[in-house]
Amino acid sequence: MEKKIREKWNEVLNFLKEDPYLGTVSFDTWIAPLTIHSFDEKTGVLTLLIHGDKMEDRMAASYVNKRYSIFIQVAVEEITGIHCEINITTPDSVKKKKDEIKKIPQAAYHVGLNPRYTFENFVVGRNNSHAHAASLAVAERPGDEFNPLFIYGGPGLGKTHLLHAIAHFMLKDNPQAKVVLVSCEKFTNDLIDALFNNKKGMSTEEFREKYRNADALLIDDIQFIINKESTQEELFNTFNTLYESKKQIVFSSDRPPKEFVTLEERLTTRFGWGPIVDIGLPDYETRVAILRKKEEMLREEGKQVNIDNQVIQYIAANVVSDIRNLEGSIQKIMLLAKLKNIKTEDIDLEQAKEVLKDVINPHSKREITSDYIIEVVSNHYHVNPSEVMSKRRSRNILIPRQISQYLIRDMIGMTFDSIGEIFGQDHSTVMHSVEKLESSLTDDDDLKKSVDTLIKKINPG
Repeated sequence: MEKKIREKWNEVLNFLKEDPYLGTVSFDTWIAPLTIHSFDEKTGVLTLLIHGDKMEDRMAASYVNKRYSIFIQVAVEEITGIHCEINITTPDSVKKKKDEIKKIPQAAYHVGLNPRYTFENFVVGRNNSHAHAASLAVAERPGDEFNPLFIYGGPGLGKTHLLHAIAHFMLKDNPQAKVVLVSCEKFTNDLIDALFNNKKGMSTEEFREKYRNADALLIDDIQFIINKESTQEELFNTFNTLYESKKQIVFSSDRPPKEFVTLEERLTTRFGWGPIVDIGLPDYETRVAILRKKEEMLREEGKQVNIDNQVIQYIAANVVSDIRNLEGSIQKIMLLAKLKNIKTEDIDLEQAKEVLKDVINPHSKREITSDYIIEVVSNHYHVNPSEVMSKRRSRNILIPRQISQYLIRDMIGMTFDSIGEIFGQDHSTVMHSVEKLESSLTDDDDLKKSVDTLIKKINPG
């Protein structure tokens, strides 16, 4: 097929030159200089080169991809009869990818990095572009303007991936850097060992040497610091030491700092000293891209995987709330192919539906009830549903209660009286609660993002 495209390339260019929607200037500037690099018959991707290796050339490649790839795709299919996707890049980018060293720096193993969690393997979409850009800026200029960086979002959306990507980048740039990446649980356990002189663990001096002398400290799932007073005290002091030394600090969490309602204010304030960026649920196009990226990574590991487009589209359309489930679906397809002793591309849609029925069951969508809404909201805020329905007035209970009442009213149209019966409140109290939350949504972007995330969790379709 590649041979045919190369033979017909001049005809393709002539076809594009005559396209009235392109214009002579656009054709001469952007399309005529393109040359064919390769055609991947497995993926159907035709890679074209826009020559140069400077930043402006990479920007030009991105622009031509977005603006003209559909014109080229149509022209190739019209002239050759071959359907393909167009990828426009620079020779420098192709060489860098080909020559990319797969060996992870030795220092990476000391911080327990996942070799797959790099910036190159992170799929950027509208849901995570700000978080990705901020993470890359931090990796390139640690301790500079984006310090600390706070990333939040639901489980399985890529927060941990970005933390590992930052660490990988820093260590590749400086293998001698002291990069410490831990979960909040690990930080707490190290502190407990130090405080109680656990012989198997580290001493207090060793603990502070590890965390306070780091060039970069990245802590995953920082929300688990809530209700741990000694850990909060140690983190506060560690934060101050690193920040004053202009060392990079990065946190990830399942919620923004302002929702840490029982956390000491001095810590909540420090979390907000730098940018706070969120990762939302990926849209359909991003989910397709994630699935294709997973295939590409598996092929680089020597696995034979090329899943039919219909199957990819089916997975992307139905698995909407968790990237881990998206990637897990690929593994299930591969396992089925292995059991049947066939290629993954030979797995048709019906076979895929059968093997994925425990992940995807579009015919048994869960009914949205008040109990279900309260359950989802409670899980999101890590509180017990019985507390949400109690008369407790503490802030960590009040916020999920107000959101639950608002969503019950908004999503299933229950009356204020009926909602009041569930929560043991009268009509006017519930109405005031719902109206107060509605008003807050117009002024509080973080709260609005949390509510939007909860709506998608409750009703993924």
